[in-house]
Amino acid sequence: MAIRDHDKTGLRIALFVKKSDGKGSDFYYMGDVEPLAITQTTIKNDKGEDKPIVNILFDMAHSVPDHLYDYLTQ
Repeated sequence: MAIRDHDKTGLRIALFVKKSDGKGSDFYYMGDVEPLAITQTTIKNDKGEDKPIVNILFDMAHSVPDHLYDYLTQ
């Protein structure tokens, strides 16, 4: 997995988010992140079938500015 091996390959991981009620294609750059934990698991789809997913816990290199956090969470 490219994210798991980021430190060996030099892969830069940048986090972008979209406001939950945002329309269009506005994404906001949150900064660079580093994976702390990677877990492979499954979830059920609307038909009750198991689908594989990967959960990744990231550590952000810098805090999100307060004004951007407030805008995205309000």
